[in-house]
Amino acid sequence: MICRLLTQAKQYISENKRTLLLFAFLALFLSGAVLFTYFDAFLYDCPVGEVIEVKTEKTGIYHSPIGDEEGHALQTLTLRLINGNNKGKFILCENECTDSGVYDETYRPGDRLLLEIQNGAYTITGLKRDTVAALVFAVLLFAIVAVSRLKGVMTLLSVAVNGMLFSYALDAYLFHGVNIMISALCVSIIFCVICILIVCGWNKKAFASILSTLVSVLIVTVLTFVTIWGCDFEGVFAEGLQYLIIEADYRFTFLAMLLLGSLGAMMDICVSMAAGLQELIEKDHGIARASLNKSGIAIGKDMMGTMVNVLLFTYLCGSIPYIILVYHNGMTLDYSIISLEMVRFLCGGCGIMASVFFSRWICIRLLRGRDQS
Repeated sequence: MICRLLTQAKQYISENKRTLLLFAFLALFLSGAVLFTYFDAFLYDCPVGEVIEVKTEKTGIYHSPIGDEEGHALQTLTLRLINGNNKGKFILCENECTDSGVYDETYRPGDRLLLEIQNGAYTITGLKRDTVAALVFAVLLFAIVAVSRLKGVMTLLSVAVNGMLFSYALDAYLFHGVNIMISALCVSIIFCVICILIVCGWNKKAFASILSTLVSVLIVTVLTFVTIWGCDFEGVFAEGLQYLIIEADYRFTFLAMLLLGSLGAMMDICVSMAAGLQELIEKDHGIARASLNKSGIAIGKDMMGTMVNVLLFTYLCGSIPYIILVYHNGMTLDYSIISLEMVRFLCGGCGIMASVFFSRWICIRLLRGRDQS
């Protein structure tokens, strides 16, 4: 048994030497990049210090109006500066922390902290997290390339392009007065076209996927627009928007959030439907539309439940703190934040249904053509 496995392994290595060498080079490069971020403090303009010693002193217990208790503590940190003109110097910093850690952080020996100088004293601005972020990104990149090969590389390229487009859309909204709904709609269309073309190539399957996705996006936009204005929601009650001092109707912000949030799920359904139906057509060029329609219904049923649940958890996970707050304080679920999330889920779910129906209808007509049977 062992000899057979060794023989198969040797045969696989001999047949895939080039691929394995490329993977080894990629793994080595990514490992070096992650390791570099651990020693990149010299690139930072602000001081960076490594925690050497921590002394924690309890300062009291806070009692909330509803009887909850939360402990408060003061940390005295001994830091060693690892960059700048004072590299190697030891300093002391204080950090106030709580048991919950909602608005603060608790530091441990070995942590690397970003600092700033105020009135001649060092204060902590946050934790240096680039090494962890680089490690997670490296694992993701390697996994995508290892599993999908060239398709994975094209996927990463589409993500990079979409990220730049999203940044441009935000810039147009914040600094050039472009309506956020128009920006989101245009960006969604460009996202859809670029992503599908890069991943699927220029073919009928890609065209069918793009067309069915755009139809679904249009339906979701109209449905959400009617729902928001029909229910007379005043806007998005999200923490932080009150600090955005610009003239805007935040109902459009909500529409943009829903549109971009459900776009990925709708694209997934449309591409999967097109791929499945195209494979059936390639295996049997004479397959009738009725058979394709039944197969499309079966594919849609398989995807429908999972994608609706994906939307449910995607939208509600961002509201978990608010949901806990609502229940903990005896409030009802008609609280604006929760009701808006429910509307996002319901309208997004309708978008999923539209994607299943229209992707099947469009793909059959574009990929199969006129039925000769």
